[in-house]
Formats: sequence, structure tokens, C-alpha cells
Amino acid sequence: MQHVTLSFGRDRDRMRRRYTAGRAVSPFLVCFYPLLGFLPGRLKLYLSERVGLHPERSSTASMLFGVLAGACSFGLRPLLFRVPELRPYLDQITVAGLILMDAIFRYNKRLAEDPYPYGFLEWAFRRKLAAGC
Repeated sequence: MQHVTLSFGRDRDRMRRRYTAGRAVSPFLVCFYPLLGFLPGRLKLYLSERVGLHPERSSTASMLFGVLAGACSFGLRPLLFRVPELRPYLDQITVAGLILMDAIFRYNKRLAEDPYPYGFLEWAFRRKLAAGC
């Protein structure tokens, strides 16, 4: 006879809710994964149980978006000094560079096998918790 603990029951129920919510993910929600990946990790974990958002996939999509935005920003930076009409876009290009830096640091956390799905700049401000996420 097995002894079933209370935490086992909670974990089982949480996994069942996540599984049933994950089956109901609409293709409409998947289109917003690159933007939803910038949300804080706790909110992504909450949405994973409620609407079936996959936190790791949305974080990966936002990291890829950040790499693409950063690559475009560094490609346009030399043009800023040659074409004076592009100078008003310096702020947007700087923000794209910040998004690239965030993507690099979040990918570093992913390589370190940290299970928490970090949001935008959350790796810099999140305190380590003693037990889990």
C-alpha cells in the first residue's frame, strides 16, 4: 500500500490542469508568444495553468525575437552616421540593443538549466527563492 502525501495530490491536480489547459491553446495565442515571453515569470506560470500558455516556449520565442531585433539594430547603426534622416530612430535602435542583451542573458540562464521562465530583464532583478520558483 502506497502512502499518498498531500503535496502529491496538489502536484497531480496542477499537472492535470496544465495538461487540459495545454490542449486547449488556441492558435491565436501562439501568435503572441514572442510578446508574451516578455511577461514576468510568475505571470507566465499563472497563465500556463489558466489558459495553457507554455512558459518555456514563450520565453524562447521572445529570446529569438530579441536576437532578431538586436541584429537589425546593429545592422542599422552604421547607417545612422551616414544618413541624417535616420537619426530620430536612434532611441528605437538603442531599445532593440537592450532587447538583444536581455535575450543573451536569458539564454545564458536557460543553458545553466534554470527552470524559471524569466521575463524581460527579470534575470537582473529577481531574487533567488529558497524553495522552487
